[in-house]
Formats: sequence, C-alpha cells, structure tokens
Amino acid sequence: KHGNAGAARILVPLAQSDAVGVENRRRVLDALQRAARCKVDFGDAYLAATAAGQGDKVASFDRDLQAFEDIVTVVPG
Repeated sequence: KHGNAGAARILVPLAQSDAVGVENRRRVLDALQRAARCKVDFGDAYLAATAAGQGDKVASFDRDLQAFEDIVTVVPG
C-alpha cells in the first residue's frame, strides 16, 4: 500500500504521459500534488484544485480542506 506521496510519485508521470488520456489533466496533476503535500485524500485534493482553479469557495464540514491556503472554506450552517 502506498501513502499519498508514494501514490503521487507513481501517478504523476502516468498522468503526464500522452499514452494515457486524462480528462482535466492539469486539475488531476494539481490534485495529486496537493494530496501528497497536505496528506489529504484525493477527493478533497481534487475539490480544492477545482475551487482554486475557478476562484470558488468550498462549503464543507471537512476540516481537511483547511490545509489548503489558496481556497476559502465555509462551514455551512
């Protein structure tokens, strides 16, 4: 089993390769790097990459998203 950093080391070169079709390649690469750097799961990292790329805020109870300094997290309520 690989941790986030190990998985990113394996998946980043694959996602960069033209041999593999990757939808939203830049966002996927950003998410992989975020997951490795901030030790969060890929779903949270992808959400953060999407929000950062579009300049959006994220409404969530998930405290893992607070690891990303380039997005604003709003707790619903």
